Amino acid sequence: MQKQRFRFVCLFLVCLLPMLQACQTTEVQQRIVAPESMRISVDPVIASQLIVGEVNTSFTDGNLMLIQVTVGYSRSVPNILGIEYRVEWFDERGQVIPSVLSRYQAVQLQRGQPQNLRAVAPSERAVDFSLHIRPLRR
Repeated sequence: MQKQRFRFVCLFLVCLLPMLQACQTTEVQQRIVAPESMRISVDPVIASQLIVGEVNTSFTDGNLMLIQVTVGYSRSVPNILGIEYRVEWFDERGQVIPSVLSRYQAVQLQRGQPQNLRAVAPSERAVDFSLHIRPLRR
């Protein structure tokens, strides 16, 4: 009976240890970001033709948020798809950070050749983003 109690206590302590470690405080600031499906909006006109791949975020040496989103073109005809994209940046309260950099930029996608869309936040306050993709407007 005492041996069984000892095993139970040991098992309890082994299970408790990771929880206690998770509670320790750190100096790292937590940044909450939305899931990729909420961050990226694609115009319905081109949604079936566009493939959104990896979404990567990092920070520059100056602590500015950097994003890179891989997109591709899946149709066989025509060979090239013209798109425009823009990025909106948000602070920790979810408020839009106004910037002249948040304008549409044109890109030509070639079938079968993924391309990286990159953007750097205009301010250190940026902790999240939203990417908007639409067909090229001439």
